Amino acid sequence: MSENAPRASFSGKMGLILATSASAVGLGNLWRFPYETSHNGGGIFVLTYLVVALTFGICMFMMEMSFGRRTGKSAISAFAELSRKHRFIGYLMALCPIIIMCYYCVIGGWVLKWFFESVTGNLSSLSDDSGAYWEGYIEGLTPGGFGQPIFWMAVFILVAIAFVVMGVTKGIEKTSRFAMPALFVLIIVIIGYEVFAVDGIADGISFYLKPNLDDLSVQTLTADTSQVFYSLSIAMGILITYGSYAKKDVDLEKTATSVCIVDSSVALLAGLMIVPVAFVFGFPDSSGMGLMFVSLPQVFDMMPGGAVIAPLFYLLAAFAAVTSVISMAEVGTSVLFDKSGIDRKKSAVIIAIILIGV
Repeated sequence: MSENAPRASFSGKMGLILATSASAVGLGNLWRFPYETSHNGGGIFVLTYLVVALTFGICMFMMEMSFGRRTGKSAISAFAELSRKHRFIGYLMALCPIIIMCYYCVIGGWVLKWFFESVTGNLSSLSDDSGAYWEGYIEGLTPGGFGQPIFWMAVFILVAIAFVVMGVTKGIEKTSRFAMPALFVLIIVIIGYEVFAVDGIADGISFYLKPNLDDLSVQTLTADTSQVFYSLSIAMGILITYGSYAKKDVDLEKTATSVCIVDSSVALLAGLMIVPVAFVFGFPDSSGMGLMFVSLPQVFDMMPGGAVIAPLFYLLAAFAAVTSVISMAEVGTSVLFDKSGIDRKKSAVIIAIILIGV
């Protein structure tokens, strides 16, 4: 099929904002931002992150979206149209999401595992204050079958690919309309409980929100920039792909600003939900990537109705992770469509085989 074949498209401005927000809001906000904040000085990381995200981040976001809409093509074809000697940039962009998905799906599997354990009444095991359950799980010391990380990774991949098959409007837009607002509200509820019920939370909030200029370093700025690229899906071919689906009458400047504000707001709230309690519970940095998995279960175990709130949170977090994987997979789907006319279902199967195989 030629590159002039009809492409998928978003229904309009709101569809584009929902899809790009769903791509941006994911484990980068809920999982990565809190532990990067904890590792890089707390408040100073938050401050510099906001500066980078709301200046450089918005500009890069808008530039990639504009490029995608102007060419109406996937990352590889878009750069090839710009100049044949720049085609390799498109290949690098198309490869980047595949590499990220290989470990992103592992983390998505961790979230599904925590959902399964909390919904089956094992919240007390997850809330072990030593973090032993988390360490045992990632080291493969839990029983086989449902306990193995590779099983939950495979489940996560299959769920994500199912959404890719459904397409741009059915798979991405519609599923974003209810889950993203619900996650936002739930995070605020959890923060509200922590503020009033967790002893010593003021010290944790101070660490998170009060910048200490002595902690400012090249490492902090590098980590900030890396987080902005990761969270906003910059330089991954995703924004070019989504831009190619955007209608001509959509204001990309407003879209970029809206998405970056939403993404930064969720990151800040996720950090406020996790970092202060981790500080109070003695996990300020020692748990690294497991910060979300060792601190929040303790909060849920304390909360009235925590047995219901915990599985709901991890379910919505899993959905946020799925929407990010959808956007990464969409890059490969778009490339396969442009280059060989392979339809969405076959493209999704190819991508799933690559992920499971790797």
